[in-house]
Amino acid sequence: MLEALHPFALSLIIGLLIGIEREYHHKKTENALGVRTFAFLALSGTLAAYINLTYLTIVIATISFALIAISYVYSTRGKGKKPDFGLTTEFAAVIIFCTGFILVRDTRIGTLIGVVTLTLLISREWLHKFIREKLKQNELNAAATLIIVIFGVAPFLPDRTIDPFQLFNPRQLLTLWALIGLIHFAGYAAIRIFGAKAGLALSGLMGGFISSTAVFLQLPEIWKRNQSHENTVMASGLFAVTATFTELSIILFVASASLMRILWLPIASMVVLSSAIALILLARDHTRIRGSEIGQPLDFKAVIKMGILLSSLIALVSLARRTFSETGVWVIALISGFFEMHGATLAVSIDHAKGNLENTAACYAIILAMTASFISKIGILLTRQRGIFAVKLSVLLLGIAGMGIVIFYLRL
Repeated sequence: MLEALHPFALSLIIGLLIGIEREYHHKKTENALGVRTFAFLALSGTLAAYINLTYLTIVIATISFALIAISYVYSTRGKGKKPDFGLTTEFAAVIIFCTGFILVRDTRIGTLIGVVTLTLLISREWLHKFIREKLKQNELNAAATLIIVIFGVAPFLPDRTIDPFQLFNPRQLLTLWALIGLIHFAGYAAIRIFGAKAGLALSGLMGGFISSTAVFLQLPEIWKRNQSHENTVMASGLFAVTATFTELSIILFVASASLMRILWLPIASMVVLSSAIALILLARDHTRIRGSEIGQPLDFKAVIKMGILLSSLIALVSLARRTFSETGVWVIALISGFFEMHGATLAVSIDHAKGNLENTAACYAIILAMTASFISKIGILLTRQRGIFAVKLSVLLLGIAGMGIVIFYLRL
């Protein structure tokens, strides 16, 4: 009995909530669709689905939609109060009827649709303000480009290698490039949402998801402009380390879960330690920090360059494994780690998942890439900065890397 009443109860609750929101919104306008009407519409849909007679469902839906149309005509020709020419309420009414219908067959999907509808209605003012006052044309173009590539182009490309060496899969390559662009856009969006007051720490964290090496290349120049905020600048670099190793763990988990089970503790320890030190440094800087430039929402040149780099590394690791076995993979992982370790990690993980690399060989390749990444960052600091700032941050990086390597060897 209770199970049969469950969709009706959910339908009534969702209908009442949507109706309350709509009636509150139309308190200054003339509209016939209020809290009771939305509750009845939701229950009508649920009742039609529960009876499960096709002709009766058609009759109930036709009557309901006709009444919604009459309501629209009435509200746009209303006298006294200002008429409302929008269609939001009428579309919401149609969706609520359909939601009530769906609830009988799938309560989770129906509830989700109802919650999303209510959220869209409640966020009306914020959405209008964001689109009209905050959203920029280049941001819209970037978002549209990513959506088109991910959902409109990638699914239609061949999901197989097309070259004689069996290295390049068009769909996987484009998806990889799209993910790089998505990470870039997410970093930009985070800075835009939180504003320049988020400062150097946020830019370092977001930049670390794209390229921690690039963040460290910029650190000496950032420090020159913010010498009174040395702790915050160092925290920015450490947050980049946190981000890049968080991304590394995601890559490992997706590409080869078995490798992640072996390496999760040393990676987690480095993430926790770098985050903790960065937060302590931030806490010691009580002055207001100056944020960095936001930049472009989607840097196509940077995405293409990173995409070419990662694709080339994947191909090189595969070729090295075929030609030189494990030693070749280690050499490629070490060399690529000096520039960006994610490409080598992804390539090694994919090869491991295919059964071409043993656990030990794959783990050593990733550790080599991680070690090279730390060495390159320290090299950048000591060659470009050559000051106490570079020495302090280098010591911190050595401590983080050392702890991760020690934990790795203790687990072997």
